[in-house]
Amino acid sequence: AAGATFEAPCQLVEALLRRADDRRDLNERARLEDTLAACDATSETRLERLRARGALAAEERALRASLRLAPDRDELLGDLAEVLGAEGRPDDALAALAALVERAPADPSLRVRLADAQAAIGHEAEARRTASAALALRPDAADVRRAARALAVPLPLDAYRLDGRAVIADFAVSGRHYDAPAVVVLDRAVERVFPDGAQMTLTHEIVRVQSKDAIDRWAEVEVPAGAEVLTLRTHKPDGTTREPEEIAGKETVSAANVAIGDYIEWELLEAKGAAGAFAPGFLGDRFYFQSFDAPLDRTELVLVTPRLTKLAFDRRAGAPAPRAQDGPDDTTVTTFATTSVPQLFVERAAVPAAEYVPSVRASSALGFQVWTRYVAEQLFGTTRSSPALRERARLLATRPSAAPSNAAPDDRARLASAVVAWVTENIEAADDLRDGATETLARGSGNRLALILALLRELGVPARPVLARSRLVAEAAAPAPAQELDDFADALVEIDLPAGRAPVYVDPRLRHAAFGYLPPNLDGARTLSLPDGRLGVARSSGTADHRSVDVTIRLDEQGGGVAVATEELTGWPALEWAELVEKFGTDRARLRQDFEQRWLGVQFPGARLRDLEVTLPRDAPGAGVQPVHVRYSFVSPQLAVRGDHEIKLLPTFFRSQPGHRFATEPRRSTTLVLGFDVPFHMTATVELPRAAKLVEPLGAAAEGRVERKGAYRFVEERRRRAGSPDVDVLVLTRESTLPLTRVAPADYPGVAADLRRVDGLEQQEIRIRLRGARGAR
Repeated sequence: AAGATFEAPCQLVEALLRRADDRRDLNERARLEDTLAACDATSETRLERLRARGALAAEERALRASLRLAPDRDELLGDLAEVLGAEGRPDDALAALAALVERAPADPSLRVRLADAQAAIGHEAEARRTASAALALRPDAADVRRAARALAVPLPLDAYRLDGRAVIADFAVSGRHYDAPAVVVLDRAVERVFPDGAQMTLTHEIVRVQSKDAIDRWAEVEVPAGAEVLTLRTHKPDGTTREPEEIAGKETVSAANVAIGDYIEWELLEAKGAAGAFAPGFLGDRFYFQSFDAPLDRTELVLVTPRLTKLAFDRRAGAPAPRAQDGPDDTTVTTFATTSVPQLFVERAAVPAAEYVPSVRASSALGFQVWTRYVAEQLFGTTRSSPALRERARLLATRPSAAPSNAAPDDRARLASAVVAWVTENIEAADDLRDGATETLARGSGNRLALILALLRELGVPARPVLARSRLVAEAAAPAPAQELDDFADALVEIDLPAGRAPVYVDPRLRHAAFGYLPPNLDGARTLSLPDGRLGVARSSGTADHRSVDVTIRLDEQGGGVAVATEELTGWPALEWAELVEKFGTDRARLRQDFEQRWLGVQFPGARLRDLEVTLPRDAPGAGVQPVHVRYSFVSPQLAVRGDHEIKLLPTFFRSQPGHRFATEPRRSTTLVLGFDVPFHMTATVELPRAAKLVEPLGAAAEGRVERKGAYRFVEERRRRAGSPDVDVLVLTRESTLPLTRVAPADYPGVAADLRRVDGLEQQEIRIRLRGARGAR
């Protein structure tokens, strides 16, 4: 290679030196190392070669030479400290590490290295001081805590730990008894907030198991990811303890040798860095003072914060009041505690637990505007333009498409509808909202929200992202405390239409949806605009949710028969069918099998599908407002039950059964959440066997109606209709409307009575007398 001309001689020599590793010519390697030293004295490859050869003196000289050329390279100084230590010069190594710490005082890992080196040569007092300084900098860093613990430096929460044996002894002598499979003797969390907003949480639980079921429930302790186990043991009645069993690959740790009457104790330590959104403020986890798992003998939350921190609390459902006192190290210790708390039991379809279980969530320097500005900053740049974006916007602007049928045919609505339809149809959705629009467009998957916003901006359509709080979490009118800002978890696009028209809201996750359609849990949900933190309410402006069924059934004298049904679907049920058809594609056999097993067999047990035809809207953007039609026919050996000279028809198909689903308890202590059921209408025409007659009454009044203004509505109607000669026809009509509705415990008895009445109307059998039977006409 002598005399060769190339642009990067140092890189070439490095490559030759790497290849020389497999050769036995030591002189050649030495020449290459000398050449590389002359070419680039700071080369990592040369230093690695010297280290591999054990040439410590040469490596020291090379490192000092490199530091003269590049004095700002901290990693070279760290390598020099390692070489000096290996050469048996610990004082010089410590001096190098001390210089490194002085150059980067905010790096706790450097202090850990210095403490390790100090401890290695017996300077334990200095090592503890160094570890203490590192702990003060980053108490949330796991390597810092490990070093501090190894050097017997107290951790920030060590002073707040309790002796589990003492807690168990106090409970044993108290005489308190709980008639339950298990009792939580201690349920305690200590949360330390540091001046920079970092948090450390100590969780301490002690459970007494009082039944075999409790052993199955509590003997497996789940350790959260990243948590450090401080204590995990089983206390036997004789005062001895058993250590846990760890099995590789298990997500839980098994408490050892647990028997009825034993106590299981565990302590976990978790830490997290300061939240970028509101540091040095913080947002703690919600702590509950009552449990669905067991009664709580002693439950408490201890919050340790800097003295000047202004705290705010979201206390709910009679949570204990705070007691504050001065703590060590210029802190304030705030305690929430209570005792002898009975176990809670789940009630069906209840509101979220945070609404009625006593709880506290603490925070500082928190606000919706702070949060929304932070989220907006995270999304900044995701809608940046590019040639590809501009070209896609041009194509969408020129493609022919009909405006949504529920909107005036103005350009803004047409363009917005085209953008939303194209993105949701052609881009696979991903969860990360920080993906860029151009990147998402290029790979065909990613951040739909950013891509929709970017394309709308290119087309001059004003739009912005908003966060929505699902109505399953809280109704729009419910308070929105800042501590629950993470309830606003659904990202929507708010699109401005011309003056005088309400904004349109779009859920980017939905494919095949009509423009402006929102699912039931977001229709009427409270929203939070980015970045100004303005609160609003999202309204669906697309097609409404509805399902109508028209079915004709021909009964035979054995109770079997054939049927033909047509369903017309809009809104959510139409989206479900569109997704199902897309899932199976051209495989109609699998689609038929899925429909027969998952739907037809539920409504008509034992039925066998004959034909199935699904018609989806395939027009331009906005066509999703058109209904989906599903037509099918089937045969069933037992649509009714054959008896002596009569058959009994139990119309179990397409029932709503709200009483069975929502009104099983005699009374309630928690608010009931009804719905959401898609508004439904069915007309079933049942043609009886020849000469068979309906027996009056038809199992119910001519019309049964159950309704409550502003809430639910159910209609059940049965009537005879004249058919062909000697053929009676039964027409069964059902209607149901059950929106998302909250029912207070005081209103529950009346609502439950209504819903159970609906069940009774739908369950009434219909008797059909066959020809030749006594009394038949």
